[in-house]
Amino acid sequence: MKKLILSAAAAAALFASTGSFAQTPGVLLVNEFSKGTGNVGPYIELLVGSTSATKNVDVRNWIVDDNNGVFSTTAPGNGITTGHLRLVNDGFWSSVPAGTLILMFNNATGQKPAAAGLPNLASINAASAAADGTFTSGGTIYVAVGKSPYVAYINNIPNVGVFPYNGSYCGSTSALVAPGLFSTVDLATDLTGDGVQTRCPGCLDNLQSEPSFYSGAAYGSLMNAVTGSGIGGAKVTTNPAYTTFAGKVFSLTAGSASNAPGVSANWSADTATIATQTPGSQNNAANGAFIASVAGTGTGFRYTACAQPDPMTEPKGALVVTEISNGPSGECEYVVLAVAACSSSNDAENVDVRGWILDDNNGAFNPAGAGTGRGITTGHFRLPFSAKWAAVPVGSSIVVYNGAFNCIGLPTGTATLGGHNVYYIDVNNPGTNTDIERYGSFPTSANGNYCNPNGLTTPYVNPATSYAATVGLGNTGDGFQVRCPGCNTMNAAGPDFYHGIGYGTDVGANAFASAAGLIGGPVKTFSSLTGQRILFKFTGSISSSSVLANPANFDTAAALTSPATVGDYSAALFAYLTSGAGDFPCCGAAQARPAVQQESAKAILNATDVKVYPNPAKAVLNIEFPAAQEVAVKLFDMNGRIVANQNANGKNKVSINVAGFTPGLYFYQVISNGAVQSGKVTVGK
Repeated sequence: MKKLILSAAAAAALFASTGSFAQTPGVLLVNEFSKGTGNVGPYIELLVGSTSATKNVDVRNWIVDDNNGVFSTTAPGNGITTGHLRLVNDGFWSSVPAGTLILMFNNATGQKPAAAGLPNLASINAASAAADGTFTSGGTIYVAVGKSPYVAYINNIPNVGVFPYNGSYCGSTSALVAPGLFSTVDLATDLTGDGVQTRCPGCLDNLQSEPSFYSGAAYGSLMNAVTGSGIGGAKVTTNPAYTTFAGKVFSLTAGSASNAPGVSANWSADTATIATQTPGSQNNAANGAFIASVAGTGTGFRYTACAQPDPMTEPKGALVVTEISNGPSGECEYVVLAVAACSSSNDAENVDVRGWILDDNNGAFNPAGAGTGRGITTGHFRLPFSAKWAAVPVGSSIVVYNGAFNCIGLPTGTATLGGHNVYYIDVNNPGTNTDIERYGSFPTSANGNYCNPNGLTTPYVNPATSYAATVGLGNTGDGFQVRCPGCNTMNAAGPDFYHGIGYGTDVGANAFASAAGLIGGPVKTFSSLTGQRILFKFTGSISSSSVLANPANFDTAAALTSPATVGDYSAALFAYLTSGAGDFPCCGAAQARPAVQQESAKAILNATDVKVYPNPAKAVLNIEFPAAQEVAVKLFDMNGRIVANQNANGKNKVSINVAGFTPGLYFYQVISNGAVQSGKVTVGK
């Protein structure tokens, strides 16, 4: 196949298409923290910084924590409070002015700052009383942690059991839950010490790496300064007369350079009183001057943006169901899925199928919806956001099977059948295969939802277990389906039904019927599935993906007793998938593009016809292409945010002013009739 798409930009577009607010990345600096007056009323004060001349910045998904080991190499378990806080992925944090203070305080009963005369106490009380637990006044956002839905927590990592000295923030078996709990960042009062830190976004579906340390300060005899990450973490010099750190406040009170919070000498410690604490305000005149420099537009401080992983390198693909089976003895189940390129990238050789959802019937095959006795098995599986599924050859097949009852000896790993790769995915008890993950709570017989009901990331468990209790196929009526990615940080909406196979003989309210979806879901009618399988048997010349929606093109057969052909599928379908002429709809699209538009788009978007200059660009970036009735040009940064978007209908050139852009790598797209030509360009100083 001829691969026309430079797909890193297409992947960047994915990030931008799922709720991105197209804001400049921001950073969070630690400015003050306190145990509270009389050890009551703890708070953490953060300062928002920008990475460019743009004032409003995006601080979604930033992490706030106490010591997780980075402040101590000799006693890394000291001062570790299990869990951490995170600013949630919400528009509230997408456009915050640089120079803003974020005052996070403990809203728990008896722990809210309440000392009479405390600066900004009225604003603290206003946040606590507000329905969303926030109040903005005088350049400060006051956040009542424990009430505000904009701050969430994970309660089991980091912890003292994951050292030697660097606690992980990824791999939690707990869900991210809002409102947060301030107690996950409680500070130690003993003289060995603790600290407060901010970390870059990470441990997300689209930011899978560990979040790097950015800013912080520590105190106590066993704590150290942190170097080599972000702007660094200071070690506060404290009074040797202290016998405890209960009721202490730690403040940035000196320093005029951009890295002031990372310099130990710029911090001071004192007993926390109404005179020494300044929650929501500058700590002193020097701190006020520093905040003003951070807030400055055009002439203010510029901070280094958090390192981001490379955008996905392949266009989005699709999955279709080609075979389901109970095996010869009823429990020896497997399903076979074929990998397709969707219509916007039908010439792609490799596609990204991360995040695709696999399930049995959840009501999609039943016109009466979800209900008991209709093949609804609680929970579902998902292909994880891992390198394995980020670039899968088109035409491959994926076999998911019940490893706890593998009566026909299906293998694990990869093989070749019918000229294509086959990925064998064993789901067993206990789970050992990290290539598949499970969410055990939804859907249920009463609820067809796939998303966490509190609106945050669904807590998938990897490796997956419990095939029979998750997608186990009934013998009188059920189905298997694939759904588009959804309920994650890149694809927040519920996952659309894409394709599946249903079967059964129930009548009336329990009747099974073909399901509506991007391709659809054919249903076969017969009395029992035990010892049988349903497979796509169309042998003619395929000219449309619609053949997969027609039950006449599926057949029943006796279950296989050996693994010899499990993973193979129709040669005609394989030829169509790999021809580059496919019309498989893309997730989020109502229908596939007509073939005539495909050919027109290919003619327009030959790689040699798109010219991008100069490269690197310093002032103006020009992108030329053949003129067409409908052409859109988009430019994305490394985070997948749209930084320029122009229509060039009837014209053959767009010019983008990049003079104010942060120097670095960007991705462009030229889009016409759903086809995409894309590539990379550098913006220089």
